[in-house]
Amino acid sequence: QDLTQLKNEKPFRWTGVLNVGTDFYTNSGDVPIRSDRFAWRISGNPTAYLYGFELPFSFTLGQQIRDIRYPTYNQFGVSPTWKWMKIHAGWRNMEFSPYTLAGHTFLGGGVELTPGKFRFAALYGRFHRAASTNAGQEYFLPTYKRMGYGMKIGFGTANNFLDLMAFKAKDDPNSLNAPDSLGITPGENLVLGLSGKATLWQKISFGVDGAASAYTRDVRSEEIVLDSLDAGENYVGEDIITPRFSTRLNFAGKATAGYNSQNFGLNFSYEHIDPEYATMGAYFFANDVENYTVSPMFAFARGKARLFGSYGVQRNNLLGNRSETSWRNIGSANLSLNPSAKFGLDLSYSNYRMNQTSTAFELSDSLKLSQATTQYSATPRLSFFGKTAVHTLIINGVYQFLDDQNPLTEKFGDVRARVAVATWAASFIESKLSVNTGLNYNDVQLGEIKTANYGLNFGIGKPFAKERLMLNLNSTFNLARLNGEADGNILNAGLTGNFLVQKKHSLNFGMHWIRSTSTFRGKYAEWRGQLGYTWQLR
Repeated sequence: QDLTQLKNEKPFRWTGVLNVGTDFYTNSGDVPIRSDRFAWRISGNPTAYLYGFELPFSFTLGQQIRDIRYPTYNQFGVSPTWKWMKIHAGWRNMEFSPYTLAGHTFLGGGVELTPGKFRFAALYGRFHRAASTNAGQEYFLPTYKRMGYGMKIGFGTANNFLDLMAFKAKDDPNSLNAPDSLGITPGENLVLGLSGKATLWQKISFGVDGAASAYTRDVRSEEIVLDSLDAGENYVGEDIITPRFSTRLNFAGKATAGYNSQNFGLNFSYEHIDPEYATMGAYFFANDVENYTVSPMFAFARGKARLFGSYGVQRNNLLGNRSETSWRNIGSANLSLNPSAKFGLDLSYSNYRMNQTSTAFELSDSLKLSQATTQYSATPRLSFFGKTAVHTLIINGVYQFLDDQNPLTEKFGDVRARVAVATWAASFIESKLSVNTGLNYNDVQLGEIKTANYGLNFGIGKPFAKERLMLNLNSTFNLARLNGEADGNILNAGLTGNFLVQKKHSLNFGMHWIRSTSTFRGKYAEWRGQLGYTWQLR
């Protein structure tokens, strides 16, 4: 914001969208109720401007749990920005790195400062509220109140930088009285991280992300007296986090290197995540894993053809203390041909192989896992551009096979799937009518059971009332087969529309119906409906 231009700014204006809607549901037949009979929702993202000062807000309010008639999700936050400064207040999320603070929502405040090449961020807030399990909500685990804070400081640009970061969070053991049988304990976590990137000659790049996490599973466990340990074992300071018998120290990191030009690219990455590595700044990610990946890319024929892919090896049991070690080999190759605007072809191949080897003791054949998943796909497309209409024909074919290589389970572990879809779409310029239709086929064989569906789909859309009303109708009809025998049919139909009431106000609605007469899938009918209102704030 240029303060010298304040006289030219409007004192107040706002933009954004406000949405209000309801959902309806009913069903009959052999399936259980899969949604609330009625639900409502209100959401919005208004942004206010005070003399050019930006104040973005967001909120969501709704009822989405059956038989509960009060709001179950309510968040409100603002993140104003001014030049190189950004402030967060309310329900927000920030990200330091993948292994420290990685987008976890919190209620509190934060700041991000980027003057020149200086990089700074800090936050403080509540990451969990204390919540016990109520009758009828047994599927929710209780949580302790969790407060957290963190800071990141660094220097550089988007392509060349080095950041240091720290994040600390702790549960309040007095905020919840949870029975020990649930295994819910109050924890504490301190994470220190480093993130950096270097780019040379705009083509060669190196990157690194690393973190060390000291995680205490139960803050009520007995403390460790550091004076009784050798100096070499003092990993964390007692004034930062109290070491206890339930405290563990784990590491995680990723390193990348690559060369990328217009016609050639080659990238390498290595990732290592210790067993039981965790951070209270992220919701979840896999641990006890090591990954090696290489990704080449070639472009030729003046960019009209591109060949790219990747190959990776993954393993677990990094400490060698599990009864087995799982190895995964993942490879893929893709070829994209675009000789002209009228024709294109995409081909792809992928292979995912996994096997286990015994370590601590010999595994029984019935417990060993050895599988390979292979997939082929081809997608040719044709486009015809006329003065009155544009026509497009797309064909897609996919073949996937899961090969269970365990001789004791392969009879019911092998899975084969085939999918073929042909779609023709047309857009008529003068009438603004759009039409699409196509044929589809898919079958899946699992052991001795083979199911198949084949049929056609149709869709049409057109504006009315001087384009104030837009209607779209889509339907699909498939015949079903089970082990080669006819097994009824499945019909889907849906009508959606949007009506512009005024320049900033519109109504939207939708009706969806599905009916199945299949014995294998169940004989049922379902109706879903939506009705909403949208206000464009300008």
